[in-house]
Amino acid sequence: MGTTHISYSPNLVSMASLTYQPLQSLYFNLLGKYVSKQYLDNTSDDAKSIDGYFVSNLSAGYTFKKTPLGSIALQFFVNNLFNKEYIANGWASTEVFEEDGSSVNWIGYYPQATRNYMARLTVSF
Repeated sequence: MGTTHISYSPNLVSMASLTYQPLQSLYFNLLGKYVSKQYLDNTSDDAKSIDGYFVSNLSAGYTFKKTPLGSIALQFFVNNLFNKEYIANGWASTEVFEEDGSSVNWIGYYPQATRNYMARLTVSF
């Protein structure tokens, strides 16, 4: 009896975060995430797998306290900081032909966004 890898279940998922807060109202955060190789089905076939990947995100925020509107927090995010092209999901299927018993693998991938930016404004009163 062999070992079968469970589909979409990497052996390792890890994350590390480093935060620098030079002022009580200002912070910078660097986050890194690693996901190891994943199989797209339960056959443990390398042809039906996606490579492991590492991505980094950066965020920064500042909170203005005691404004006429209450407190205002501004946050900026740079996702996929190093513009890594990677695949985090996909699908696989095998079609077997009855006539001759041959088969063909169908595999699709979902590439993830390259570097992108977001901002958030929060008003608390």
